[in-house]
Amino acid sequence: MRLLVILGFLVIAQVIESAAASYLPERSTLIKVYNAEVKVEDDSILTLSYSLLANSDDNYAHALSHFHIGFIKNKKHDLRAAAHYIETIHLLEEADTTDIFLDMAVRKNLGVIYKQHGDLESGIRYYQEAIPYAAAYDKTRPYNKQTNVMSLKYNLANAYSENYNPKAIDIYLSILEEAKSKEIVYKIAQINNQLGILFNNAKEYDLAIEHYNNVLNCKYGLPDDNLKLIIGFANENLGEVYFKRAEMQLAEKYCLEALEYFEDEDKFGPLVTLTELNLYQNKKDLARKYGEWALKIFPQVQKSEEKLKIFELMADLTTTEEDQPNEYLTRMLVEQRSVNQDLNTLADLKDKENLYRVVDSYYRELEANQRSAEYREWIVTGCAILITLIVLMAGYFMIMDKRKKKELVEGLSKDGSDFKYY
Repeated sequence: MRLLVILGFLVIAQVIESAAASYLPERSTLIKVYNAEVKVEDDSILTLSYSLLANSDDNYAHALSHFHIGFIKNKKHDLRAAAHYIETIHLLEEADTTDIFLDMAVRKNLGVIYKQHGDLESGIRYYQEAIPYAAAYDKTRPYNKQTNVMSLKYNLANAYSENYNPKAIDIYLSILEEAKSKEIVYKIAQINNQLGILFNNAKEYDLAIEHYNNVLNCKYGLPDDNLKLIIGFANENLGEVYFKRAEMQLAEKYCLEALEYFEDEDKFGPLVTLTELNLYQNKKDLARKYGEWALKIFPQVQKSEEKLKIFELMADLTTTEEDQPNEYLTRMLVEQRSVNQDLNTLADLKDKENLYRVVDSYYRELEANQRSAEYREWIVTGCAILITLIVLMAGYFMIMDKRKKKELVEGLSKDGSDFKYY
């Protein structure tokens, strides 16, 4: 009997301990962070999340932890974020708690990661998986706040547009009408900007300009920061279109307008265009001014494909040996090599250190080739000098030999002897 009582107490203690583990202070704090009730620094969120993974047996707490770890790693461009998001999905399937928003958010974020790194098929699949959860979540919100399905369809259209799939235009136009009906100014501007990009890529410049101008017509929605950014992009895009059409004054006008709306690294794009169009017009002082400004921002820019042009332009601008044009070209080649690696799948991108090793190896290879070229130049120069010396010495000995023969002939003649060749 006593043994049964002891066993009963042990079972109760285990249950209490398990329940306590599930409701650790970290769990309630993390839920408050998740619900945007409190704001906590990223390092503290990581500490909370890892603590819950170590001390709690609750699947939902683990799912939240992996979601937050994935979110923070993704912000830091760490591709291990994808593994944490996938683990979140597995844990939510086993959890007792239903969280429609988390199911939607984790799939949307996975879609973004895969799309950004070239796996459009997986990106589209995760966006499509997220839409039913988004529709269920939107039903719990006021009509004008029901934007989650719209956002996912927007991302889906962006993915289709990269493959030039005509589905993109249909999706953009359908969600544009929805945004207008709900009077969501930011979405109206965002969708028009994407339609402009789509038509610009198709070289339908008049249609592109029309949609970019539709974005500028949304200025009445300012001072919204997100809207301000989209208007900046529309100005930048207009500048690029007019530059393609060789309408330099309009190109410059809109690029300068874009700078007024942008901060920090977003200024890089219009600065590169301003550098190029001024160089094209032989305004080298202005081109150099904008180019040097762009290079100051360069380290902050994340998208490598946008970073290459500035090196080529600055190399074209260099006119003296002191400016070292080869330095700009070398940096461009290194950056180009990093972009052109076979990085089409997440598996290729997981080991970023490998990418850095490749770039470092390539840079060392360039240096080695440059040293080899210098050595070859020295060897060629040395050989040329040696051959010249040999020729000179051979010429000298030939001259001396002729002189000796001449002296010998003259000597024999003076003695009165006959000198004949037989």
